[in-house]
Amino acid sequence: MSEFNINIRDLDSSGEKEWTFPITRHWLTDALEGTGLAPKPSASQDSTLGTVRVQAQRSGQDVVLKTHIETEVRGACSRCLDDVSIDVKVDVSSLMTPRATLEPALKELDVNPEDMDRDTFDGDQIAVDSLVREHILLEEPMQIDCGRGCEPIRVPPQIRGAHGDADSIDPRLAPLREIQLNRKE
Repeated sequence: MSEFNINIRDLDSSGEKEWTFPITRHWLTDALEGTGLAPKPSASQDSTLGTVRVQAQRSGQDVVLKTHIETEVRGACSRCLDDVSIDVKVDVSSLMTPRATLEPALKELDVNPEDMDRDTFDGDQIAVDSLVREHILLEEPMQIDCGRGCEPIRVPPQIRGAHGDADSIDPRLAPLREIQLNRKE
């Protein structure tokens, strides 16, 4: 079930309205399942771990969403595997189009809705849960670093190579080494 729902019937006469939703521990735990990230520790399952602020504005039949997400998650340092706190503060703009108005044009062009650079919605509700989850995950660094100057995880000799030198590599990676050497020439 969606926790961050926008009812576009609530847009006022100027066609604009703002909503603020709490990010609960329960929602964040479900959203981060299987990603290597987790909510920061706290006492209660229902505690608020951040906010989602959504400003919606009509643009004809479309709806423009300006979303601000603030929360904190934790992940493992890529060097020492200790927990590291990651602050998430991100602004997202997205154009939402009613699926019913977009589908006839897509059939004519033989394009899937997923291939378009816009999101769709059905009826009078826009659920922004997947948008929020996606952008929380995009804020995760490729390699999380705790910043304490920890030693990297040691690579076993059988992977590093027989003598640990740069010229002794895993034979499966030899073609890549050749490409690298040819580029230097």
